[in-house]
Amino acid sequence: MANWLALLLVLVLVFQSVNAQEAPPPPGRPGFVEVFLPQILACLADPDSCTSLSYKYRNLIGTIPTEIGLLTKLTEFLLNGNAMHGTLPTELGLLTDLKRLLLQQNQLVGTIPTELGQATSLTWCSLTDNRLTGPVPTEIARLPLTMFFLENNMLSGNLSFVSMFQRATLE
Repeated sequence: MANWLALLLVLVLVFQSVNAQEAPPPPGRPGFVEVFLPQILACLADPDSCTSLSYKYRNLIGTIPTEIGLLTKLTEFLLNGNAMHGTLPTELGLLTDLKRLLLQQNQLVGTIPTELGQATSLTWCSLTDNRLTGPVPTEIARLPLTMFFLENNMLSGNLSFVSMFQRATLE
């Protein structure tokens, strides 16, 4: 079964990268798929051993694939300081073991998916310095967050529930 999923994932990611409606990364600047794919395949071959994906400050370009939701044993997903764009996949909510989600300093757009409230182990989340819009989903209030950073986005709506966190910033 794991081999079948790995093959499916490879095909989906290759299709996404080939058919993306964006220019390829400039020379010397790796795309997300090229860097991320080997580790995803290793994770799918042995999912229980895959607990951390860390690609901080690698100058990566691309979108976060929805297949991230297949890596259900992840406890850390760190992509801060890259040039990731597109929206946050709703499949982040499938990562119920996820404790740290650091996606700050990218170019992510759209809304924070309500499904993120299903990542029930999430204690540290930073989405600062992106281009996120819309309201912060109230489902986030159910999470055991101790750190929650949202500044330098274009978020709106009632943010009063955020005061429950030990440290939360919304500027």
